[in-house]
Amino acid sequence: MQSIVQDQERSNIPIRDNNSLLTVEDVARIFQVPVSWVYGAVRGRKKKQMPHIMIGRYIRFEEQSVRDFINANKKAYPNVKTVADRMN
Repeated sequence: MQSIVQDQERSNIPIRDNNSLLTVEDVARIFQVPVSWVYGAVRGRKKKQMPHIMIGRYIRFEEQSVRDFINANKKAYPNVKTVADRMN
């Protein structure tokens, strides 16, 4: 157990903060979708491609850009009559 802690202490990986880039797994967890969906959104057609940053072979995301992408691709619910509308 002690060697694991020592390895982590020697690691140069910074601790995530609010300005950190998100990983594919982070995006999947935040938006409650499978990791495969995130990869598909990155590979999508240019018009519908999720904004991302390639750092070597690693895919990273800016959280606000991903939220903007999700909001821009929302589809409105069809006009559904409520119970009150049906009674009139």
